[in-house]
Amino acid sequence: MFEKLFQPLRVGPVQLKNRLQLLPHNTLYDVRTLTGYLERRAKGGVGLVEVSMATAIRDLGEFPEGPLDAWPYKGYDERIVPYYSQLSEAVHRHGAKAFIELSAAGGNRSAARSASSIPGGIKRVTPRAYDAEGIRSLVDDHVRAARHIASGGFDGIDLHATHGMLLEEFYSSATNRREDGYGGSLDNRVRLISEIISGIRDETGGRLAVGMRIDAGDGFPGGNTLADEVGVAIALRGKLDFLNVDTGFEHQRMHLAIAPMYEAPGYLLESAGTFKRALPEMVIGAAGRIVDPVMAESILEDGIADLVGMTRALIADPDLPNKAREGRLDQIRFCLGDNQKCIGSMLRNMPMRCTVNPLVGRESEANLEPLPPAEVRKKVLVIGAGVAGLEAARTTASRGHEVVVYEGSSVLGGQVNLARRLPGRDDFGIVLRWYESQLRQLGVRVEYRREIASTDAADFVLAEERPDFVVIATGSRPITDGMQQFDYSAIKGHELALTVDQVLSGAEVGKDVLILDESGFVEGLSLSEMLAKRGSKVELVTRDPAPGLETRWSLQLPYLYERSLRAGVVFTPNTFVSEIRQDSVSLFNVYTGDASSRRGQITVILNTGRIPNDGPYSLFRGKVGSLVTVGDCNLARREMGEVIAEAFELTRTI
Repeated sequence: MFEKLFQPLRVGPVQLKNRLQLLPHNTLYDVRTLTGYLERRAKGGVGLVEVSMATAIRDLGEFPEGPLDAWPYKGYDERIVPYYSQLSEAVHRHGAKAFIELSAAGGNRSAARSASSIPGGIKRVTPRAYDAEGIRSLVDDHVRAARHIASGGFDGIDLHATHGMLLEEFYSSATNRREDGYGGSLDNRVRLISEIISGIRDETGGRLAVGMRIDAGDGFPGGNTLADEVGVAIALRGKLDFLNVDTGFEHQRMHLAIAPMYEAPGYLLESAGTFKRALPEMVIGAAGRIVDPVMAESILEDGIADLVGMTRALIADPDLPNKAREGRLDQIRFCLGDNQKCIGSMLRNMPMRCTVNPLVGRESEANLEPLPPAEVRKKVLVIGAGVAGLEAARTTASRGHEVVVYEGSSVLGGQVNLARRLPGRDDFGIVLRWYESQLRQLGVRVEYRREIASTDAADFVLAEERPDFVVIATGSRPITDGMQQFDYSAIKGHELALTVDQVLSGAEVGKDVLILDESGFVEGLSLSEMLAKRGSKVELVTRDPAPGLETRWSLQLPYLYERSLRAGVVFTPNTFVSEIRQDSVSLFNVYTGDASSRRGQITVILNTGRIPNDGPYSLFRGKVGSLVTVGDCNLARREMGEVIAEAFELTRTI
């Protein structure tokens, strides 16, 4: 079924067992945690594991300073070699090859020196330009770092020449304003990279594969187009063993480098194919939200690329390669592309996690995978089939317990069924399909339309099922009176308003709509787009300086803003609602108190938080041997990844 995907591939002096690649990505793990994480992906069957990132120079720019074994890994220091050996040996144990990304920060990453003296970086600083002596040192630094990489047992080096790193600053016509032999013409702009490659080849004696991550276009006025980037690759023809095609200067276009669900799977394939057609003899790696092995196979069949990077897919399910090879596609836990716990965690300076896979970053812990069989088989009753209840059912059933789920509606999923109705968010349905498959394979019984809302109902189900353990996973409901943490008061006239849940469930709205968004997350922006595209005139009001600020961590904000603004939505920040009437809405500025109003029949939609639906807990308390609450009925309005992780942790020892 996957003849191309599991075909060996020669990359310079290195033979890969298949065409699947885990690309370099930051995790904020120490080396011990990273080793367990990477080894688990190698064990799952991927052919090539790439590690992020070894720094060739001591100037880390905006990257965090830390001990030797903390990311970013100090590639300039010979003492890093034992840590490299630990990583490469763990990957090699499972027949995979290990490459490492070799990086250097420039002005765009707030380092002190760059190709040219132009502003850049998250700190908006302006660096000095490298002089001739500094450039010679850069070459020496990369060669020294390559020596350590070879000593540490790695099989290859991937030069980090995208994402606005120093090497890209040299070859990009937008950031290279030099007038010496390293600026101006294309040959001059790639001269530094060419010298580094030659130095690495000489130092390592041809034992390592040497490649480069290249941009599909920097996106700046007067910068490199896709055609220009292909020209860079052609100028390096014969020097590189492979190219990994990527995109996105950071921080200007980071949302393109690690695109969320609003970009279609495989959104960079046209660019990868362009490189492959121009350099048919070179190994080309494709990336960009490739989450399905069927798509990966088609990429290889169509000759678009030779390697397929499936990084977030492999975060979500490290066994994806083995499952694909064995034809177990229905068992693959697919990446949603929501970015909330992977890049979203790291941009908050927290270690990487995963929305759908609670074991990410915990691979070195004992007795988590697989969970040990229960010493005593119990009957477990789960009340509620949102994602928290589904994870609790999956976790307990995987230990051998008899599990039954009671769900008040006719479908699995709880709030996910509403979330997936928002524009561009249908991929949330993927997680429900996986849970359905898991529960079916584990023999979990699901009873639909069995709402437990009274003492009699609880007593009846206890008598009927006779459980040893009850898990309450009844989720949350929207706050309807507008009460929130800003002033802890209800909004006068709130009875006239709707909630987001009601609108997504089919409640009618008028031609004029005002959404009061307190969440700072997706709901307000996405609903505003949906209603505006249906023909309503929509104003999005928030007390924050701008709507949807929480979505910046997951890189969804640029997409949500573009979609809402193109639909004609008006943003009104620093503002809150004081009263809702039939013919008007009163507002006030949260800083000055200045009042304003909107006249006419306006549909007001409140998104001011949720409240735990914990009533069923009291119906079972004291009537069963063991009782636990999980998910939103514990703490409402959390990210999906948080409630899945909580459900796993609270039920894995039952």
